[in-house]
Amino acid sequence: MLKIETKKALEINAIHGFRGIANDGGCFYFTVKDENKIIKCDVCFNPIKCFETCRNYAYICYDSNEDCFWATDYEDSSCIYKLNNSFVEIGKRVILIPELREKEINGISHHAKSDRLFISYSNAIVSMEKYSLSDCRILFRSCKKRIRGVTDLFTCFICFGVTRPRQEIRISSLCGGQSKSICIPSCFRIESMVSVPNDKNYGESHLFILLTKQGGEQCVMECIVEDLCIYEHKRCCCDKLEEIAKKEAMIAHCINEESEKFINIINSSNNTREINAAMTSLIMIIDRAANEERELSNKLQKLMEHCDFCNEMNE
Repeated sequence: MLKIETKKALEINAIHGFRGIANDGGCFYFTVKDENKIIKCDVCFNPIKCFETCRNYAYICYDSNEDCFWATDYEDSSCIYKLNNSFVEIGKRVILIPELREKEINGISHHAKSDRLFISYSNAIVSMEKYSLSDCRILFRSCKKRIRGVTDLFTCFICFGVTRPRQEIRISSLCGGQSKSICIPSCFRIESMVSVPNDKNYGESHLFILLTKQGGEQCVMECIVEDLCIYEHKRCCCDKLEEIAKKEAMIAHCINEESEKFINIINSSNNTREINAAMTSLIMIIDRAANEERELSNKLQKLMEHCDFCNEMNE
């Protein structure tokens, strides 16, 4: 279950004509329509640096696995380009889907978990393996609705804009089920979008949507998206870890207490039967502790393997 909070849109006053938006975990990057440049901005969208590029890139995304960028070209939608951190081209990939060959790309995103690229067209969203030209498949297809932009969310959701019959941002699971939608007023045009995970809060991500007003002014709408299931998984796992830790502490306490009794008896008694009885009691405590340690180890191992599926821990 997703919870969405929409914040007030932040106006971009410096430059008009932004089209693509990307984020490398610290700064934002914008492509500019009809200009061979990429603008780097801070978190408040104030320009920091302008990079001159060899072509007019349309849409852009950051690849955290390789610390690079991927971009599309306004003039040729059959290719995507790999860029380094200075936005110099270091690679090129061809998209081999005949039915989309004449369609224009209007969004691109990198899915870090699968290390694939998501590419949006007006009528479809494609998943593409970065280094296999034949591994392209359609994730979503639409006949009536017009798609605009794409980004991934929480590794298991896909987010994209829809402009017909009404304009909205849709968040769907990669399995195909629709989860949530965000209404975008008709006075705006959706340009592109990017999601930025909250490093301090695993269950929260910030969705930034680049919008253009009818007069040409631009703004970025920020939406805070919370995955309540992740919160529940985290809470469940923390409870189980705390339970294991308490049992470990209790085992250690029992062994220490019995060991101290045994040491005191050895130091204070010459009675063989009393010493043997204390030794037998200590051995029983250690054997019991060993069995409990094995059980706790199995629980901990199971928790590590299935922390994303907490219901399996309740079997």
